[in-house]
Amino acid sequence: MTYYNSVFMLNKAVNNLEISKYIFLKAYAGDAIAIYKSKSWWMLEHSEIYPLKNPVETWKLFSRENFVYGLNCLRLFNVPFEDDFDSILRESCESCESACNFEVLMWYHCFYRHFFEKSEIVSVVSDVTILKWLYYSVYSNVVDGMCYFEKAFYAAVGVCDDIKILNFFLSVIPQAKQDAFLKACVLGHSNHCFWFLKKGCILNSEAINNVLMSGNLELLKDIMVIRPRGVIVNVPSKRTVFYYVFLNIKGEKKKSEFFDKIMICVDYLRNLGF
Repeated sequence: MTYYNSVFMLNKAVNNLEISKYIFLKAYAGDAIAIYKSKSWWMLEHSEIYPLKNPVETWKLFSRENFVYGLNCLRLFNVPFEDDFDSILRESCESCESACNFEVLMWYHCFYRHFFEKSEIVSVVSDVTILKWLYYSVYSNVVDGMCYFEKAFYAAVGVCDDIKILNFFLSVIPQAKQDAFLKACVLGHSNHCFWFLKKGCILNSEAINNVLMSGNLELLKDIMVIRPRGVIVNVPSKRTVFYYVFLNIKGEKKKSEFFDKIMICVDYLRNLGF
């Protein structure tokens, strides 16, 4: 309900504009989320509703809904976000309208630059245009800024299906290429494994062992076909597989299933003579 509609309706009842506003502000005091849902956004500009009962959740809601007007009001009245800046910032990448809201991210960078540059927002951004902005305009002069992109690159392996994003990471942190490839191998992600190989990654003993420990038999068969001559294949013992599964897999049922998959791969290599 707009300012004019809400106040006008109440004013007709009490016949006093100031009292009408006072009643609304008292009714919604401390609850900016209810104000947002009621669409009586004019109340956000009045000090009577502050402090808020749920400041962090309000920041998150306004970020998620791309409500820049509301964010400006929260900033104007110094509404705290406590120690939750990272989680609040991530909400702008869970917008209901887009994969990531550029406008809200730029707003945070403009007004809370110090906090923004210490955040790890790179790992949750799924838009290559925003990634380029973060790389060239935000983190280029930040100490250890490239570490955020390296972490995000590893996080994208086995998850991201957008080749543009993978190509971007590869172009800005090429030194992370082999380690990212090894992660794709241990995840048993066929598409990413062969994509990295096309980009010049080395199919060595560690990569083959990672594929084996992923339990992906079909990928292991494909990898063995293109294995370079001279590359040693180390077949783990049953005890080694047991300890690997015990330390890396959660859930008893999953442990059992994963163990069986790896042992099938082990038997396949032994049948090949390794």
